[in-house]
Amino acid sequence: MISKPLIKLWAALLVLLLILWSGDRIYYQERIPPGVYFNQTYLGSLSFEKAEYMLDKKYRTLTSKQEINVNIPGFSNDISLNWEETGIHPDWGNTLEEVYREARPEWWELNLTRRLAGISPIEFPDLHPQIKEDKLADFFSFISSEVKQYPRNAYFRVEEDQVYQKVQQEGTCFKPSASRNNLVEKWASSFKNYKKTVELFPEVLKIGTWPAGITLHDLQEKDVNSLMARFKTEVKGDANRIHNISLAADSLDGETVSPGESFSFNRFIGETSREKGYRGAPVILKGEFVEGVGGGICQVSTTLYNVALKANLEIIERFPHSLMVGYVDPGRDAAVAYDYLDLKFKNTHSHHLLIKAKVDEHQLITSIYGQPLTGEVEIVARDAQEVPSPIEEVVDPDYPPDYRELIQEGSYGYRVTTWRKRYFNHGETDKEKLSQDYYRPVPRKYLVGE
Repeated sequence: MISKPLIKLWAALLVLLLILWSGDRIYYQERIPPGVYFNQTYLGSLSFEKAEYMLDKKYRTLTSKQEINVNIPGFSNDISLNWEETGIHPDWGNTLEEVYREARPEWWELNLTRRLAGISPIEFPDLHPQIKEDKLADFFSFISSEVKQYPRNAYFRVEEDQVYQKVQQEGTCFKPSASRNNLVEKWASSFKNYKKTVELFPEVLKIGTWPAGITLHDLQEKDVNSLMARFKTEVKGDANRIHNISLAADSLDGETVSPGESFSFNRFIGETSREKGYRGAPVILKGEFVEGVGGGICQVSTTLYNVALKANLEIIERFPHSLMVGYVDPGRDAAVAYDYLDLKFKNTHSHHLLIKAKVDEHQLITSIYGQPLTGEVEIVARDAQEVPSPIEEVVDPDYPPDYRELIQEGSYGYRVTTWRKRYFNHGETDKEKLSQDYYRPVPRKYLVGE
């Protein structure tokens, strides 16, 4: 039978144990359990507030010694930065909550007994991130700008009227959606297993290929290999006019037209604005020469019109100028004005067309390539008739009655009918009436007194 003193002793020990257990539980209710380290910094028994302060201090010390390298493969510029520039920072609140959940003892276990037993250091969990989305977006935008290389489409190259096909080149682009989680994981692991140097390429930040829109196979299917037609006009005028012609020709150069496709000059060139680089130069408006932005591009549309005629294409829409122009015969011009006058033609051949245009030694040269024509095309003018220039007098009472001064040279107008003749290989001939045009004369003006 157990003696009363022994019972009292056991009861006292039980009460003491209960007091220790309760006190231990209460003490560590808002403290880090023992055995917790972060990169050799002991956090056990610290309050959450103190632990957060210690962690942040240690984190800033570690980051100050860390180098984040963004060495992009294939690029010469090596970039170094710190984690703050990526917008990623520790969320100490959530991190410490996980530390507490993982490290606190079971309900029956005393931290005192664990300490007396000599517990092993508890593995610190991965840091929880707190991401500043605007900073991360800026970082990804910066990486994208460094990585981005636009693809180059396959293209036709013409040398001495021989058509060559040049292979496409893929571009490169940054893939932010595939890189985000990788970057956060790399950030966390770089502190769990601390490294002074962290490399972000190629495992973390992902680069993808940017395929070309037009491939060599696409060009091969177009079946373009021969010169079909060419037309030249002489380029004159001031520097602004020549600039506009060159700019429009450069835009047109290399354009392809599919079988059955209709080509619109206005839709392709668009509005000639200063934002696009066009300058002020003379244009014909309501029968007079005035300055307008894009002056000179009618010579480009005119030269294209003539080569389209010679390539035996169907003309859908074409307008003459109100006055004669000096770079082409009457009946052969094609006036354009955005959203008003257009040049349109249709590719009636079974193969694609390649348009080449350039200004070379004061000549605008426009060519169309495709398959050899099965015959010849001739453009002829019929029923040409000059329209005399009228005489106009501008009366100014400040001059005496016998005063007379020529103030504007006149020029005659013109009426003409233009035809297209086709001569086929088997001897047949076909004739098509293209237009019947009238160009108003420019009056000869005199200043007279009264």
